[in-house]
Amino acid sequence: MADLNPLIRWRKYVIDEKQKVLSSLYREAENLQQKRDKMESDLAHEKELASNSEVTEATTYYGRYAEVQRKKIAQMDGAIAKINARIERAQDEIRAAFADLKKVQITQKNREDREEAEQNRKETIMLDEIGLETFRRNDETKE
Repeated sequence: MADLNPLIRWRKYVIDEKQKVLSSLYREAENLQQKRDKMESDLAHEKELASNSEVTEATTYYGRYAEVQRKKIAQMDGAIAKINARIERAQDEIRAAFADLKKVQITQKNREDREEAEQNRKETIMLDEIGLETFRRNDETKE
């Protein structure tokens, strides 16, 4: 039977690569979320400045600024949703790859167990034959 250890190493490598991709997706999602949070806090800060300002034009300018920022935040939300969908797909791929790895590992373990059992059986037969031969020789020398 073929040794499955090279296949096991390959499957582990594939899982490692998929985990690296997932890690980069998590970082990207975190960066987008931080940018979105900063935009939200900037918007709140500008709203406070505009409402406390004595210049009436500040309120007008804030309205335009807020509209643009809300659109950017909505775009950011869309990008975050896309990244989260990619994260879910990557997680599913890792789960599937891990399941494949486990199947191969179990198959390899079963093969090794069968080979060990066969080896033990052969040893037992050989030791039984040696014991019988020793008994015959001892029996022949007694006669």
